[in-house]
Amino acid sequence: MRPSRPATDKLLKEYDPPLIPLRYLVYDSVVFLSGVTAILPTLEEQLANILPRISGSLADAGTSWAKVVKVSCYLHRTQKLDTLKRIFHDTVKTEIPQMEFAFVDGYSNPGKLIEIETTATL
Repeated sequence: MRPSRPATDKLLKEYDPPLIPLRYLVYDSVVFLSGVTAILPTLEEQLANILPRISGSLADAGTSWAKVVKVSCYLHRTQKLDTLKRIFHDTVKTEIPQMEFAFVDGYSNPGKLIEIETTATL
């Protein structure tokens, strides 16, 4: 990504306490949220934890679901895509211009069933 002007700053926001990866990065007029996951027993519980955290990160960065341009969902292959789509659309009432879905075999820790990356504008 090429910035709109040469001296564009990057704002890096960590979680408190700091974790890897970053909470989000603001670069020029774009907000990139790192992949958000949770370790809870079911996909439904994980999404109930993850989606409000994404909402909070978007708000903290000065944007909202209404300005999200892309959501990438990495779903554990044991889970159903229809369940993810239903819960996502029941929770996030905004139409997202670009949604992408991919199945994965696993994550850094057992028990994670979904990872969601989000990109928005300011």
